[in-house]
Amino acid sequence: MAARHTTSVDLFDIGQALTKLAGDVDLLQEIVEIFLDMIPGRLDELDRLIAVGDVAEVANQARELKSGAANFCAGQFETAALALEQLAKSGSLEEAQALLARLRTEFRWLHDRLSTLDWRTIAAIPRC
Repeated sequence: MAARHTTSVDLFDIGQALTKLAGDVDLLQEIVEIFLDMIPGRLDELDRLIAVGDVAEVANQARELKSGAANFCAGQFETAALALEQLAKSGSLEEAQALLARLRTEFRWLHDRLSTLDWRTIAAIPRC
């Protein structure tokens, strides 16, 4: 098994995400909460789509997951979603279940960390 992440930056980069959102902590919190709520259902839907062999919709769903993760710089999740998107665009789903398992693992790591963020502390950090 590959080594796990050792820093939060490997999982997500709140500072970079805030820069992208002009420092709007409330908006970032909303984006994170929506992401955490929607991903389990999206991963289940991907499982179903992979099972029926719908490569076009797997690519679409993976692209949407990648875009959602990019909102708060969740690099590892974004990379896994990109790999699934590229696989599906190639017309193959041969390794899709393994990539879906990777997405589920990355999501668990993200969920554990993002759901425990202290947004008041983040909002109080001075910005340049």
